[in-house]
Amino acid sequence: MVITDDEEGYRQHQRNKDEWGQRGWDALNRVCRWFEDQGVSALPCEPK
Repeated sequence: MVITDDEEGYRQHQRNKDEWGQRGWDALNRVCRWFEDQGVSALPCEPK
């Protein structure tokens, strides 16, 4: 990918950061659901 200007670089950085954050929340929810499946309901998980 070739970034042509500062504004496009900033937007790409923000998209990458948002995608990284979403992947982290998805992983956390998978762990949370695993604990719920084991019978532990200490944390509120997002719906499946």
